[in-house]
Amino acid sequence: MYKILAVGTSFTHGLALHFYKRKQVGLPLDFNTITNDELYFNYKHSYSSILGKKLELPTQIVSSSGSSNFFEGLDIIKKSIEPIYLKGDDKFDHNFFKPKVVILQLTNVTRDFFIYENKIYKLDFETYDGFVKSKKELIDNIDVVDKNDFITKLELELEVFTLNEETWRKNQSAYFISKINILHKFLKSKGVILKVISYSDDYKENLDKFDENIFVKIEHNGISFSNIFDFVTINKLRVVDDLGIDDSHPNFEAHEIVADNIYNSILKDPGYYTTFHSII
Repeated sequence: MYKILAVGTSFTHGLALHFYKRKQVGLPLDFNTITNDELYFNYKHSYSSILGKKLELPTQIVSSSGSSNFFEGLDIIKKSIEPIYLKGDDKFDHNFFKPKVVILQLTNVTRDFFIYENKIYKLDFETYDGFVKSKKELIDNIDVVDKNDFITKLELELEVFTLNEETWRKNQSAYFISKINILHKFLKSKGVILKVISYSDDYKENLDKFDENIFVKIEHNGISFSNIFDFVTINKLRVVDDLGIDDSHPNFEAHEIVADNIYNSILKDPGYYTTFHSII
């Protein structure tokens, strides 16, 4: 049996869609509490699950809210391709719930700010106080062989970011794209289709650096969008546009449109026929 594996952030698991149900019954529209039923409701109506229905495959969603770890996401994807040993059996079942399609949803590159020895270290850029606190905690608690080297390189990274944030974002996204292209080649060798979408606009200046056929733009009303944020903001397809609350997550229609675009990209993918119609 095969599946779709979707790796991303809160958008990938449909966060905030449960507010529509809450609105109907007069419950508070906040994130202080969220029930398992509401989580399932969000999952079921997310673009990830909608895509699964279109492809007639179960969907596994691996996502987090308000955070990211680029390398962890890549590791999850790579490990999903490994054969699963079934207890009581004397062989590997190479097809048991392996993905036919992997969806990788990218986010703001500052969420994965500093890369040192192939590990990601985070800082809080939401507020100045949060930044100062997170930087101090990072330096105080860092466990590396050469702490002085770590601090020196962190300060250099922050200097580049401060002097020209736009250039820093472009360089950071280019680095991540190079890693995604390596992942793509690996997945392609295993007969798995990779599709990439981005919530933020951090990748728009580097779209030509992606391997061919993996990055999905969102086409809507004759306009092509490189990122989900611009798509939902310009077209007023956010929870805030429908319910008037302070939440900019995409609404039901946005999830449907994104799923349609990814689905169409999969159908046009050169590996589609082999992946979905070959006899294994």
